[in-house]
Amino acid sequence: NAEYGEFAAEMEGEEDVRLFILYNPSSGGADGTLQESLGALGAEMPGLWMADITVPEARENLVLDAVQEPGSRVLVIGGDGTVSWALQLLHGDEDAASSETSAPCIAICPGGTGNDLSRVMGWGKEVKNWELETLRDRVRKLRLADEVLLDRWRLSQYPFGISEPERVFTNYFSIGLDAAIALDFHTSRQSSDKASGVGMNKMKYLTSGISAAMDRVDNLATCIELECDGEILILPELVAIVVLNIGSYGAGTDLWSKSKKRDPCFTQQSISDGVVEVFGFESVAQLGMAQLGQSTGVMIAQCSHLRVTTTKEMAWQVDGEPWLQGACSAEVNSISPARMLSGRRPNANSNRAMVRAERVPAEPFAEKAEGCKQQ
Repeated sequence: NAEYGEFAAEMEGEEDVRLFILYNPSSGGADGTLQESLGALGAEMPGLWMADITVPEARENLVLDAVQEPGSRVLVIGGDGTVSWALQLLHGDEDAASSETSAPCIAICPGGTGNDLSRVMGWGKEVKNWELETLRDRVRKLRLADEVLLDRWRLSQYPFGISEPERVFTNYFSIGLDAAIALDFHTSRQSSDKASGVGMNKMKYLTSGISAAMDRVDNLATCIELECDGEILILPELVAIVVLNIGSYGAGTDLWSKSKKRDPCFTQQSISDGVVEVFGFESVAQLGMAQLGQSTGVMIAQCSHLRVTTTKEMAWQVDGEPWLQGACSAEVNSISPARMLSGRRPNANSNRAMVRAERVPAEPFAEKAEGCKQQ
């Protein structure tokens, strides 16, 4: 047809870039439209390698080929959890900076409930439909998008002197009521036999929030110690602590930049400055306002190294994946950044060049705090 002819003409002469698609089949619901459209796209582009991320052999073969192919680009279709999983598969967790030039570049087609990383990277908050033309448009943008670097962080936990599995995050990790809500939602979704669309998932998340808030809410200041760049912090009464890497939380709220309690001692947030932002919620009401797009919590710190010590069992989450964690000591350290693709309009003069904020040594939090006291 005419639409296919135009699409095929646009793709001619672009064989220098290998394209891949990793998709979560449950993205945005399970009515079959996504799989049908992917099948049609594969027929139009025989060289486009696609794999279901939930099928081990298929995803492992795709990852192996994409990693070995210089300049490859991967479109990940799914929510924040799927994107985080794909980043771990494609980039690993190296401490060295080698992945900045060798790892595949990743674009996002948002198919989850919150889609926070997709929002920040310019790929939008959701996909309205999964028709063939939608996927064609994503492939067009995949080829032309500019590259950017995204900080990644390793969370290492040591309960009772025994090392737990390490986790890597790009969005945020949290402790307390926020994570308890995510855990309740995750448990209820896993127990359901049917896949739900984005709208139904948001309703279930609201129900989980009400359920978790009705339980006893811990004052984290009595059971958590935070050490930022070597400085032990005095915490106010808090129901949740969120460690942010990006400017989108809970389906689009910019906690740091839009805070109504802005602290002039802190700098603007960036996705590639080697610094995380530590943010707290002082009440259930503040957390609820964040879910409605309002940032009314408290800025706590900015740092390049974070140590967390807890004295009791509580809910934790990393990039939307929650669990119940016993008393432990944990550290947050930076690892090699992810090579991402921006969904915003490409720079005509970039020639697919790497666009990145210049890294500068982070000012230790203790020195920054002392400077603020003197002002």
